[in-house]
Amino acid sequence: KSVHLEPGIAFTLPRNTHGLIQRGDDVQSITGSVVRILGAHSLKVGAEARLMRLNYLQPGYPQGNFNFNRAVTNEDPNASSSIQGNAIASMLLGWGSGGNYHLDPSSISASRYFGFYAQDDWKITRKLTLNLGLRYDFDVPRTERYNRLSWFDFNAPSPIAGKVPGYPNLKGQFKFADANTRSPIDTDYNNWQPRFGFAYALNDRTAVRGGYGLFYTVSRATIKGHTGAGFSTDSGPEFSRDGGLTQYATLENPYPNGLNVPPGNTLGAATFLGLGIGTETRPDSNPQYQSWNFSVQRQLPSSSVAEVNYTGSKGTHLYFGGGVENQNRLDPSNWSLGRTALNNKVENPFYGIITDTKSRLSEPTVTLNTLLRPYPQYAGGVSGSTPNIGNSIYHAVQFKFEKHVTKGLSFLGHYTISKLIDDSSFSSGNVAWLGGTTSVQNYKNLRLERAVSAMDVPQRLVMSFSYELPVGKGKALAGGVNKVTNAVIGGWVVDGLMTFSKGYPIIPGLQGGVLWEGSQRPNLIGDPSRPGSVEDRLNNYFNTAPFSRPAPDTFGTAPRTLNYRTPGIKSADASLLKNMAIRESMRLQLRLEGFNITNTPTFGGPGATFGASNLGVISGYAGGREPRELQVAVKFYY
Repeated sequence: KSVHLEPGIAFTLPRNTHGLIQRGDDVQSITGSVVRILGAHSLKVGAEARLMRLNYLQPGYPQGNFNFNRAVTNEDPNASSSIQGNAIASMLLGWGSGGNYHLDPSSISASRYFGFYAQDDWKITRKLTLNLGLRYDFDVPRTERYNRLSWFDFNAPSPIAGKVPGYPNLKGQFKFADANTRSPIDTDYNNWQPRFGFAYALNDRTAVRGGYGLFYTVSRATIKGHTGAGFSTDSGPEFSRDGGLTQYATLENPYPNGLNVPPGNTLGAATFLGLGIGTETRPDSNPQYQSWNFSVQRQLPSSSVAEVNYTGSKGTHLYFGGGVENQNRLDPSNWSLGRTALNNKVENPFYGIITDTKSRLSEPTVTLNTLLRPYPQYAGGVSGSTPNIGNSIYHAVQFKFEKHVTKGLSFLGHYTISKLIDDSSFSSGNVAWLGGTTSVQNYKNLRLERAVSAMDVPQRLVMSFSYELPVGKGKALAGGVNKVTNAVIGGWVVDGLMTFSKGYPIIPGLQGGVLWEGSQRPNLIGDPSRPGSVEDRLNNYFNTAPFSRPAPDTFGTAPRTLNYRTPGIKSADASLLKNMAIRESMRLQLRLEGFNITNTPTFGGPGATFGASNLGVISGYAGGREPRELQVAVKFYY
């Protein structure tokens, strides 16, 4: 069992089994290219084709899981509180907040990719070279060996359209792959990608370079390790059918009307009618990136090179993570009716038409809010694929200095000043472990999600060096020693790596937020910054006074990310190496390596959830940034 350390908030039992995976995959590819020199032109054309196949099984929650939170045991379940309620008490009552029972068979999928390109490297003069190119590629969306795929058409007439009093134009229809339409996703053929670059030698020591390119990344249409909805199901227990006012299911009997057993395609367009849907949607575009750069490079004395580079990129049609897939949301214009009215039971126009007892729409009455949604014939969410609506913009100035090896010394330094702005910093929950996850607050106004990216690092300096000590045979010092002495005093190398970096933006959260749709954020009025060193602010890293709790079902004023950052990085690593030649092609290397040799702490980010006990508190080191560590190693090269 896995239990959250703060049972007053929430916990889950039992543990999931997502770590159980059976997987077999392969990629078959064919590539070819032709190069032709015509005077000052170097022409190259080529093509590539890939076949990708995947056999996959990942059971998820085959034994079921249940979630519990403090809201059930609040004095008022429709009001948030950071001091009332307890998740353990909710469990003892047998009244959960959610859960899942997952049924997902193994899948056998395949997809294809085709790419073509042409490039011309044109040496116009001795000093000027142009690079002109064009690439075109596309994915052929995945299929499944037994056509166990599906999608939802949001605009097609519902199978019960015209049969429900007061709802003559119901939309939404479930569809399945068949021998004629084997994929649930449309192919994006609009992936033309022009490229342009140039290099100009101002003189023998100075070069100017620049370029622009349009790029498309891999789409969601490639192979996937799951069958479509209808062939796999999630059964979420309905602990309440009126917004938490009264209990329906219990921990003793979490599924009083049975589990959602995969029906396959036997129900056709009526699949999951009265329940909830999570499946694919056909429209899709490959995420697009435009990238450009301009640089000046100058050769300096002592085998050194300095470079100044401006680079930028713009992302369009990016996958938008954070919770915008569900299209069956209650419009904010209805929230003003109040939760009591919206959770009141009213006459159910679907009664007698939807007869699946697992659906609340099979009962004579139903909550008012269910009937006010875009797809009222579904009592749960109606979620499609992660949409291609994300945007990003990045600008950076980069400074680089490199000294090639002379007299045993080499050096490389990079300094970057940059800014990254986006409206979603991750593409889906599948990659949430990479960090930068944020949740949408107002799905009706996604422009308010635009902020400094959760992955933005405005300044970063990295320097590295390697120095072979000038001692031993053939060196400046003691160059004439014998083999025995040289084995002791020769072959020593010192390496170093230093990193200085600003931190990431802080992502504000709200414990116990109350919002019909979306993730409520706190209010922020004023500047939360505080002066002083990080060590002096461990228990109060930022000023918490400007934050406050918004009223239920109102949007907080805090942005998606704050222009106030977690502690930065100041780190120095070093190593002392001893090389000992054994034979011409063999040598032994002894290594003494130190990480964070100055023992400078790099602290993790502070708690940023308003209402939590650790708000503004830094409780540990950043991941992978521990106190000083030493290690000894031996390497044998042959």
